[in-house]
Amino acid sequence: MKIRVKLFAGLVVAAMTAQAASISLSGTAPTVDNADISQLAGGTGHAADEGDVWGGRPAMGQSFTTGVNALGYTLDAFSFKSHTSGGNAAADDQQYTFRVGTVSGGVFTPLVTESSVVGETFTQGDWWTMEFSSPVTLSSNTTYAIDILHDNTPSFWGWRLEGTAGSSYADGTGYSSGTSGGTIPDDSNLALHSFDRTFHVNLVPQPPQATLIRFR
Repeated sequence: MKIRVKLFAGLVVAAMTAQAASISLSGTAPTVDNADISQLAGGTGHAADEGDVWGGRPAMGQSFTTGVNALGYTLDAFSFKSHTSGGNAAADDQQYTFRVGTVSGGVFTPLVTESSVVGETFTQGDWWTMEFSSPVTLSSNTTYAIDILHDNTPSFWGWRLEGTAGSSYADGTGYSSGTSGGTIPDDSNLALHSFDRTFHVNLVPQPPQATLIRFR
């Protein structure tokens, strides 16, 4: 007599919700781990076209250079520190666009551009963390840049970035893209500054791909 055993695999269906880009505020500096790149010194607020993230101002950014991991890195978020306090009037107010891209000379080439709104009140020293909806893949030994722009809708109110008085981070620099009164960055003619932003880039090294070994 034969006994037949039937095995039924259970089907599990997971509901997946797409993650939206977001901006969060915190009085605590981001944790520096993995392959993160950061420049945590500050104390200086750079005004107007050098550091005010307000409507009608340029995109404010910082370049940085990735490490030597041959397989590259993934970036899911970056942070800037605020030198001023203030408030975002309403939940539908204060929309910001944030980007990551490559930099060569004074030219910025965007890789990913996303937007989010902030409805929270913030204080001097708060960290603004911009999180992308999906991680961005970066190569090793490459100069990249992160920046943020106030979208000028529906108001002009914003905040001022904190940074250093001079150059503290050797592998990049603070910059502005555009001029006062503009709402579109001028990525072909960056204004490179002699100081750095107070910033953090959340990076994870890409792991080696697993090798499939077959046994016969």
